[in-house]
Amino acid sequence: MNGKTLTVSYSFQDDCFWCEAPGEKADYTYDTIARMVEQPDFLYLFPNANQAYMIDTETLEGGDLSSFKSFLAEKVGLEWTKPVSLLTLNLKQLHFNKKNSRL
Repeated sequence: MNGKTLTVSYSFQDDCFWCEAPGEKADYTYDTIARMVEQPDFLYLFPNANQAYMIDTETLEGGDLSSFKSFLAEKVGLEWTKPVSLLTLNLKQLHFNKKNSRL
């Protein structure tokens, strides 16, 4: 990236979502998402174990965060999970994360 910031725009529709970066645009269906992770400032949509779509929650337009998360959970068919931390690791959270992942 030669020190430049990459900006990706997302648009979420009823049947798919699209990602657009300079010179590139792609459409995806919701069933391609294998895991959803929430943190205070970002949401991550994982299509596989090595890639994630990173969404800055401060940049959401057209609704509130809670409604957006509910919309995605319904479309993807998974619940939002939290990242696993070695400091707060517990079996209940690990089981919940495993249940809500297709990875």
